[in-house]
Amino acid sequence: KPFALNYTNHCNPKTRDLTSLSSHSTKAEMNALKAACKTAEAVWVVQWAAPFAASLCNILCALFCYAFSLNSRSRSRNLEGVDHSDMSRNQLKFILEIFVVSLSLAFAGVYCSLYVAGASVRLASASLSVCLVAAALVLGYVFTEVDHAELMAAISSAPLAGSMLGVLQSDWTRAVAVGGLNVFIPLMAVLDMIRQRLRKCRGAWGSEDGACFTDTGMRIKKQVAPWNWYSIFRKVNLLAMLFILGTVGSKFTFIFFSWLNAELGAANLSFATIAALVWGIGLAMFLCPIVPGTAVYLFAGVVLGAQAQLPGSVGFWPGMAIGSLACSLAKMIACVLQYSIGYFAGMQVKVQQMVGVDKVATRAMEQILKQKGMQLDKCSILTAGPDFPTSVLCGILKLNVPQMLLGTIPVIFVSIIPQTIVGGLLTKGGDGADASFWSTVSSAVTGAAALVQAAAMLYVTYSILKTVERDGAALAAQDRPEHRKVAELTKSEEEFTAMFREVTKWDALSTVHALVIQASVVAFLLSGILMAADFALTEHICFRKFKITNSIGDDYEVDGLKGNVLNVVILPLGVVSLGLACCGLAIHIIIGRMMSIKAGT
Repeated sequence: KPFALNYTNHCNPKTRDLTSLSSHSTKAEMNALKAACKTAEAVWVVQWAAPFAASLCNILCALFCYAFSLNSRSRSRNLEGVDHSDMSRNQLKFILEIFVVSLSLAFAGVYCSLYVAGASVRLASASLSVCLVAAALVLGYVFTEVDHAELMAAISSAPLAGSMLGVLQSDWTRAVAVGGLNVFIPLMAVLDMIRQRLRKCRGAWGSEDGACFTDTGMRIKKQVAPWNWYSIFRKVNLLAMLFILGTVGSKFTFIFFSWLNAELGAANLSFATIAALVWGIGLAMFLCPIVPGTAVYLFAGVVLGAQAQLPGSVGFWPGMAIGSLACSLAKMIACVLQYSIGYFAGMQVKVQQMVGVDKVATRAMEQILKQKGMQLDKCSILTAGPDFPTSVLCGILKLNVPQMLLGTIPVIFVSIIPQTIVGGLLTKGGDGADASFWSTVSSAVTGAAALVQAAAMLYVTYSILKTVERDGAALAAQDRPEHRKVAELTKSEEEFTAMFREVTKWDALSTVHALVIQASVVAFLLSGILMAADFALTEHICFRKFKITNSIGDDYEVDGLKGNVLNVVILPLGVVSLGLACCGLAIHIIIGRMMSIKAGT
């Protein structure tokens, strides 16, 4: 029979009394009560955090208003006929620096959101939502409010900003902007057209009479018209694939680790045996490209944390020390094995060409990684970079293995130990006040680890750009014998590359080809938006909430899967999102093959 929830009597661990309810309630009804208590707690957290979120939003708006005032002030002074070009240029350089730092922080935050998702879904959801909104605002502001000519002049006078020009104008950066803004692009276009219609009614058309867009809209249209839209759309698809693969892969990784945790717990093995098994499983999972290192550390903390607290075992903190040691050994050995994969793969000239071993940016990274000792920029790359790709790249570049391992050591302190402890803290539940305390400590440790990871990624970006600025000319002029085959391969493909660029120009594409590539982009973006909604909404719509500490056999109300792994996909939108991703992939492959055949004929 339905009844009103009373938090004091039904939820509070200190004051609740469920004796009368449990005697005549089913298991499903008790699970529904637990879910209702979680919802009530979530509402309280949102109410408590809302003033802080509002303050952060106000600060962000204030920063944009300040940057806008600098840009507007420089324009108004120029309109008055006063030459303030130097002042205007300095202000624009300041705006550009804010843009670069903000964008780097935003994307570092997106990466770290996925990094901490296994430990704290709420923290990951909040971080991802804020970072994506911030990135969209930064990109939108620069494209709509900063004059393109003035921006180019400011870039030319700023050495560090100048090294960013190639990055900002690359198809990859444009793909990030198009994919990140996605539905906001047509929305802003429609709003700009409505704005122009209103101006027409008032008799204020702007400088281009009869145009369907405002002056700002026409300026943006002229800037984006020459872009290689086929290449940009293809890269949007690739970025969407990475996001979808990471989202789905992390879900099933956590399910797999949850199953392993239950099996190891039921096997009644000694702590030493379980520790050895955790080490072996962690080492094997490190060799899977889609498995993040943080999932391995959380798994070790959960399994060994639970086993260490059993009567007669080693105790919680010694268990965490052993878990950190096991993960550290697995990480170092995995780095060598991943290095070996890259080393042998790098013997293929095509692989070297794909990673751009003869490009300035890759050579700048190589120069940083070849430093001896534990230099900050070197350690930041090896610590903050994705586990598998970073070590594989070191193998392709044939770096010194002991020096690579030496630079990887800081990962033990900034990632392995914190995440292992977080996994262990997830097992320190209970019904008393300790549950809330350890949950708070777990979230704090997770947040601190994410901040360190984001800071390291930001410093990596700065170090590479600084190296390109300082040594870019010398790196580009290097004639290295080991890279001559790459240059020869690139030269042999120049004719095909030039023809491919010609046939994939947006004006040269047929209507059918243009619609097909756009269909693949729409399919991927819709799939990605549905999956990303799980990070922003309280109630998930694609995949059920599931952490390593959850049980596959539990009911949905307590974040279980009712004994079926496939139940992690929520009907119907979960199936729709996966179906759209599959359709987008098929169309992406087909249009790519069609264009390659057309360029080769």
